[in-house]
Formats: sequence, structure tokens, C-alpha cells
Amino acid sequence: MRQLAAQSYVALSININAEYTFGFGEPVPIERLGQLVDLHLKDLAAASSGGENKFGVKLQGRADLSRLVFIGHSQGGEGAYWLTKKSALDTPDSFNNMDMGRYTA
Repeated sequence: MRQLAAQSYVALSININAEYTFGFGEPVPIERLGQLVDLHLKDLAAASSGGENKFGVKLQGRADLSRLVFIGHSQGGEGAYWLTKKSALDTPDSFNNMDMGRYTA
């Protein structure tokens, strides 16, 4: 994470343990992962546009939500692939459809 940040990337590591616990009821595979990522992306969008910042670092004007990468290892890799397909983030107009920003190729 520090290496990415040192190269001017905004890098988030999301604790997705709630995806794999019964603490919130019977988990539906991958459903909570989408919810957790959506919450973090909404918070990141707010912080980047000058709104409430829950991240503890200056983010106003720093996060370009039209340029996202999901990375995961093993089961996390499967989750990253699922998120990309579920949200149609592999299409050029994905952010127009999600109302999260403008995508340019």
C-alpha cells in the first residue's frame, strides 16, 4: 500500500471479513463483498469531492473514481473478478451507468 501511495495512487485495503462471518446472519456468497465495496467507494467519492472524510488522510481532489482497479489473491481474486463483472466495470461506459464519474479510455 505504501509503495502504491508513494507513486500517487489512492490505495484502499478493505477489511472484508464480514463477507465470511455469520455475525450478521447467514451469508449469501459474495453479496456482502459488494455491499462493503460499495460503502467504501461511496465514502471515497465523498472524501474526494470535499465531503465527509472517514479515511484519516487528505483525499479532496485526489481520487479519480473513473480509474479503479480491484486486486485480490485466491478467494479475493475471485471476488475482484465478480465485482468487475457484477458492476459492468469492464465496459467503457461503466461509470456513467453507476453515476460515479466519467470514464475516458
